[in-house]
Amino acid sequence: MPAFFDSSVVLSLLLKDENADDAARLWSLQRDRVASVLLELECLSVLRRAAAASGARLPQRWLEDREAELAAYLEEVSIREIDESVIDVIRGEDRLAGCRSLDAIQLATAMIFQSAADGPFQVCTVDRRMAEMCEPLGLAVAR
Repeated sequence: MPAFFDSSVVLSLLLKDENADDAARLWSLQRDRVASVLLELECLSVLRRAAAASGARLPQRWLEDREAELAAYLEEVSIREIDESVIDVIRGEDRLAGCRSLDAIQLATAMIFQSAADGPFQVCTVDRRMAEMCEPLGLAVAR
């Protein structure tokens, strides 16, 4: 079964935050992983922001190590670019109007993957707000 991963899962794995155990479980349970190109972009942005904000508190290699881990995770995911079909979903889906822009792109991409899936499809997230936005769109959230 294909599973869409948003950046909250991979960021939890990389940052080892309070959701890391749930993120690791979600990651390990899925073999057919899909995502928006935003997975990489958001993760890079957050990692670089964390490194800059830490000053000298983080070891010099921290960012390089996290970026290498990110690259390894990305090798296990089929990535979809933001293209006209994603834009068309956003244009045509009024229920995305309540989302932040990046969330709307993620959800529109998940909807495209779901429509192409031959069977069950899930969204993997550890972000409560993202999970809440999935249900009205007919997207099942992995638990």
